[in-house]
Amino acid sequence: MHTDLGRQNGINEKERRYFRDHTDVIIIDEAHHFRNPNSNRGRLLMELARNKKLYLLTATPINNSLDDIYHLINYFAQNNRRHFASIGMHDFRKYFRDMERQLEDETTEITDQVEEDDFLRQDPLLKQVLIQRSRKYIKDAEMAFGTHILFPERIIEPTVDYSLRRVYGTLYDELRKAFDRHNPFLNLAVYNTVKYHRNPEKQIEQREKQVIGLIRTLVLKRLESSWRAFEATIENLLLKMAEWLEKYAPERFRMWEGTNTRWWGVVQKHIRERLQEDGILTQNPLETLLNSVASNPSEEEDDLASVEDEDVFIPEDHDLDRLFDDVLEDMNFLTVLLSKIYRSFYADELASEPDTEKDDKLQQLLNLLKKHPNEKLLIFTEFCDTARYLYAQLQQAGFRHIEQIDSRRKVNREEIIERFSPCYNRKSPESVGPVQTLITTDVLAEGLNLQDASVIINYDLHWNPVRLMQRIGRLDRRLDPEIETQLNRTNPTVHVWNFLPPEELDDILKLRKRVDGKILRISRTLGIEGKFVSPDDDDETLRLFNERYEGRESIEELMNLERQRISESNPQLWQQLPDLPMRLFSGKGVDDEPPPFLNRDGEPIPLDRFGSVGLFCCYEMPNGEIKWCFYDTEIDEVFDNVEEIWPEIRCDENTTRWTENGPGGLVDARKKIERHIRKYLMQIQAPMGAKPKLIAWMEIS
Repeated sequence: MHTDLGRQNGINEKERRYFRDHTDVIIIDEAHHFRNPNSNRGRLLMELARNKKLYLLTATPINNSLDDIYHLINYFAQNNRRHFASIGMHDFRKYFRDMERQLEDETTEITDQVEEDDFLRQDPLLKQVLIQRSRKYIKDAEMAFGTHILFPERIIEPTVDYSLRRVYGTLYDELRKAFDRHNPFLNLAVYNTVKYHRNPEKQIEQREKQVIGLIRTLVLKRLESSWRAFEATIENLLLKMAEWLEKYAPERFRMWEGTNTRWWGVVQKHIRERLQEDGILTQNPLETLLNSVASNPSEEEDDLASVEDEDVFIPEDHDLDRLFDDVLEDMNFLTVLLSKIYRSFYADELASEPDTEKDDKLQQLLNLLKKHPNEKLLIFTEFCDTARYLYAQLQQAGFRHIEQIDSRRKVNREEIIERFSPCYNRKSPESVGPVQTLITTDVLAEGLNLQDASVIINYDLHWNPVRLMQRIGRLDRRLDPEIETQLNRTNPTVHVWNFLPPEELDDILKLRKRVDGKILRISRTLGIEGKFVSPDDDDETLRLFNERYEGRESIEELMNLERQRISESNPQLWQQLPDLPMRLFSGKGVDDEPPPFLNRDGEPIPLDRFGSVGLFCCYEMPNGEIKWCFYDTEIDEVFDNVEEIWPEIRCDENTTRWTENGPGGLVDARKKIERHIRKYLMQIQAPMGAKPKLIAWMEIS
């Protein structure tokens, strides 16, 4: 299935009925699109998945919180909180809430959290439903079949420095004060009319803080992205306020309009130009822009257009004089602010082409592009206005073969993608007009093959590390050796350049801390490699994270590689395994270890061993679960962690069978393991009389 489920012109009702009534298995790629169960596609999938075998494929199951992966797993559970009671989890929802609270505990040092056991390798639920394979494992597994898989080398380049003070000049300090967290200049009254309600109980202080904080953050994100995105955002804010005032206080609006004719005319001119860029011709930019935003929401997260007052506005219930005064105060402030922006960036406020010499961030980009004159470059930004600004400025700077894509621009995306990356989209480079540099928003952040390019530039750092991973994944993915030969690339690399917010803005928003915190959450849960921000990052979170996960297979993956090796080197032995009797007993010496694993470079992969003496037992639980237990005679303790047990019992075809006590001398050890198993059965509330089956056991002596 695909993510068109629930979309207009997607899967129709007849097809849905067929899937519901006549299919046994559902496979969904890019399953993270279903993380919202209240969306139309989420509700339809919940219905279709009932009583079916379901496979969800995604590289990014967590977007913002653990709730994302909870909702994906809930398609299996079908809203039954006791669905996983068989493994001792009697309230599936509460389990995830507790896990989320643990990660959000602000009293815990972030580095202490990294040192704890990660959920993927220890959590009983994720071990039941999650199958994850690292790039390293895929390479080793395919090499066993003689297939060489090629991935590029990822190079995280030094971050690109720039100064917002040089971009905005004397305006910068005014902007900081305008959006100060504790004493902002803006009332933002139209977004928080409940503050002016005559009933004190309706005046929700928390709502006010949330709205003002959200808009403040959104505006500052655009300020950092580009001055053009910031200008457009302030113009849109003023437009929203003007539209509201014209509706509820038309006389006051006309008075304001008459006083601010000059700058209001520039605002409407700019808005009309942006609409014309989208192919929309209008005589009423005020109404058209609002309708356009409502009917065509962009891919940009947290768009200002989505921030609305939750309550229906009834004028007579409010202190209108105070409300109108605050709205006009905001409009006057924004008008003065825009006048300063226009004077700063335009030789003539009515001119369409800005003076960009002072745009330090743009100049740094131009310098960076000159370092890669013959390479294909992919430039990502979060905002349409920034993407279009860069497109125009690069063309004016003399760069050739440039294209730009965003959610609103009416172009043939497929054609542009094929021109930018013809080889990996099975097109002849000679048959399409070349695109050397592609500027895009996150509309191209997933599901595409763009490996013809070798340089990716994040012009603004997305606040969600999942988006950063998806961006880089357009280039840093499996390569085709034949295509690489065609491209004359013997050692393919992907260079990642990140523009990071300068210290003066980061001090306000703590952007980097947010990104690092989300990286930590994703890494602790799923072990996704996270070194994609800076090559020389001193941040303890990323340092510990990278040491732990990069270039290292999990024990589960190593076990699969071992199974694959044995089945291929001794196919007859492997075929005999199902016919071997249950309760099979064997033994090995504690110091007898098979040859080490060798990685693709011929280097041994270390395994952590304790050299423990004791008894290993493998059971099948009443619910079908396979349970491993090891009784360590030296410390008189039973443990059931596969990651710790497997290195102790690992054998190969040439391992000498050795027992010291034999089955008769291991009665006490087995009883201790059986007591441990009984406690586990009580924990998962197994039915009375249900007993585990001993599959195999081994003495380590």
